[in-house]
Amino acid sequence: MIRSCGGVAVAEQLAPFLDPPDIPLNQREGSDSEVDSALVREQWVLPAVVQLNGVPSVTEEGDIVYTFPDLMMTAQEGDEERNGRDSRAPSFLQEKIVPFSRANPGQLLMAGGLGVVNLIGALSLGRMLGSPLVLTRYPELALVGKLFPVLLGYAVLYNIIPVVRGFLQEKQNNEIASRNKRRQNWAMFLQSKNVMIARKLAAAAEARRKESLSMRSVTDKDVFYSTSEPESRGEERLLDDFDQRLKRE
Repeated sequence: MIRSCGGVAVAEQLAPFLDPPDIPLNQREGSDSEVDSALVREQWVLPAVVQLNGVPSVTEEGDIVYTFPDLMMTAQEGDEERNGRDSRAPSFLQEKIVPFSRANPGQLLMAGGLGVVNLIGALSLGRMLGSPLVLTRYPELALVGKLFPVLLGYAVLYNIIPVVRGFLQEKQNNEIASRNKRRQNWAMFLQSKNVMIARKLAAAAEARRKESLSMRSVTDKDVFYSTSEPESRGEERLLDDFDQRLKRE
């Protein structure tokens, strides 16, 4: 996204691809006085800016523009990027919901039934081991009694672990859905006719224009000598260029 913006972007352009907060109410309303009186807190942009070697700069209006020199392109590269970019590319980052399991519903039902049967069997065995009459009639169960804590613990954990994992995963998926919603809201807000958005995008475009002037794509016409040419041909070009300069003088 940053490369498609020419290496210069504002926080509102980065928000749909980061982990932004909710859009402030004063920004949603779009009132000039309210927007200008409450500056946007952009601390959430700093980790990405630092990681991508970005450079923040403040405009005369107090807006922050982020320049990423490593992601800037020449005019020729920018045209190639725009021509090769898929027009159907998403306007915001959408995380995928984590599924509880890749098994089909039938397999999950069988696994759950096995856990219930395992737990009922362990509890029934414990009841039998607690009866002196049963131990007298079946003395071999005394050996099983030594392993009963392990069997009971396995049966309990077999049922508890998926339940706990389900609650934790539901919480994780809710957080993912919340982040996706915030990114979508920022993407929609970026497309809105907000005065502050228009001003910041104009400032980014001006910064991009200034940076592009300092960058110039080298063409074949600018090359006087290339190692890819034979040595004799390279010397011939240098001599021809020297003769033409003498004639002009």
